[in-house]
Amino acid sequence: MKKRIGFVSNSSTSSFCILGIEVNGIEEEKMRKMVQEKHPDEFKVEKVRACECDIDTDQNFCPNCGTHVWEEVGDSIEDLDVYELLELVCQKTPLYFHNYDGDTYIGLGEGGVDSAIKQGKNPAEVAAEAIKEAGIRPDIETTDIRLYSGAYYS
Repeated sequence: MKKRIGFVSNSSTSSFCILGIEVNGIEEEKMRKMVQEKHPDEFKVEKVRACECDIDTDQNFCPNCGTHVWEEVGDSIEDLDVYELLELVCQKTPLYFHNYDGDTYIGLGEGGVDSAIKQGKNPAEVAAEAIKEAGIRPDIETTDIRLYSGAYYS
């Protein structure tokens, strides 16, 4: 019999482990408002010139080349659903975002927990502070932090 030790590369399951909070059923408008207050400059759409013709026009299309004169760049907070918003916020923090089959968790992943321990910090306190700083749950306490883990078919 062959015995495998360690990671099996052809496995059809994935797993996760997060020290943080479950965020299922978040009220979208409440979350959007909290994130916008905490990150007022992050989600702005800017207009940049898309046409390379050297003309000054207020029209949508360039009369010379027929392309759009202006293009919108950036993420508008109104265009994102709550889970896309949470994922973008987490990308700007040490937080890990996991969303699968209707279950959503935010917190420290394995690397974040390991880093906190190496620095002599309490990982639950680090997770709570990061969630608070991100504007996800400004009222969070260390006692709200839980360990979530799971596996699913990928």
